[in-house]
Amino acid sequence: MKLWPIVIFALTSIATTPAEKIDFEEVEPFPELEPKTIEGKVALHFKPQLFIKPIRKSCHAPYPAVNAEGDTSKGIKVPFVRCWGSPLGSQIYGRMVEYEGYVAIMYAFYFPKDAILLVRVHDWEYAIVWLDSLSVDAKVLAVSTQDTLTHETYHAPFPGYLDGPNFKLDYTRVYRAQHRLVATAERGTAHNLVMWEDMTEKAREALNKSDFWLTSVPINDDHFQGFVEECFPFKRKAEQ
Repeated sequence: MKLWPIVIFALTSIATTPAEKIDFEEVEPFPELEPKTIEGKVALHFKPQLFIKPIRKSCHAPYPAVNAEGDTSKGIKVPFVRCWGSPLGSQIYGRMVEYEGYVAIMYAFYFPKDAILLVRVHDWEYAIVWLDSLSVDAKVLAVSTQDTLTHETYHAPFPGYLDGPNFKLDYTRVYRAQHRLVATAERGTAHNLVMWEDMTEKAREALNKSDFWLTSVPINDDHFQGFVEECFPFKRKAEQ
């Protein structure tokens, strides 16, 4: 009896075990690392604050959507389950690109449920911070946020919306079953940031391929560049 083919097949099966959907409170977040590149330093420096009013029927903090092994959140599939914040820690996802002479930093937030009383699983929201240069001394020129069918852009100067370099966002309910990010004068919380390029390959692949039901993953390869182009808030070079 030849055992080598069996052993090799078993090892291969283990090595290629597909990632899974796991409980929303069991997804381990990526740690926020000390940035080693100018891109990482700039993204961390301008990381927005997030304000969530405690009495609202919504999740109270952004959750991790994927772990280092590529396992993704199942979300919350039953009504009346509240999400007060992951016991393992919160997470913001970031991705940066230079576009039309400006620096665009997308900050994406994942929530395991969009509406508490209705069975609407998963909610991805994002904000794009537009800078005039790749520097921690850059000026915040505009901030674009996702709306249900389009987007909204806030242009500088920002009346009470900035706390130092950090734009203040409110995760608020706009319809009975939906939430979105809007600018706020309320001071919020800073959550741990992980940049796209600092995630594991398995995690990036999972965000590129996993199904989050009715919501798109804004920072993945299929959507990131398109959302940046759609949200571009300035006159394009070809139009000048």
